[in-house]
Amino acid sequence: MGKKVIPQRKRLAAIFASFSILIMGTVSLFQSMSLDYYSVLSTLAKIIPASIIIGGLGWVMGMILDKPKRKSRSGFGYNSLFLNKIKTENQETENLSETST
Repeated sequence: MGKKVIPQRKRLAAIFASFSILIMGTVSLFQSMSLDYYSVLSTLAKIIPASIIIGGLGWVMGMILDKPKRKSRSGFGYNSLFLNKIKTENQETENLSETST
């Protein structure tokens, strides 16, 4: 059987959500200093939105890592377009200065 590859977006989303649950749960339970029904429900009300938001942030970061911006094979990128524009402008100014003299 082949090795199953888990994309970075799933890994980072799981790691970020787990850490947010751990940290928010610890802070909320230490703040109330009791483990009763109300404190557990209060903690869950804080943990669920935090884990969804932070997990979504990890998902987006993983998508960026899964599909990095690659330079095209033809060599055209933003830098080469900028350099080509500068070269053509320099050649035009040289041509204008040669024709005026």
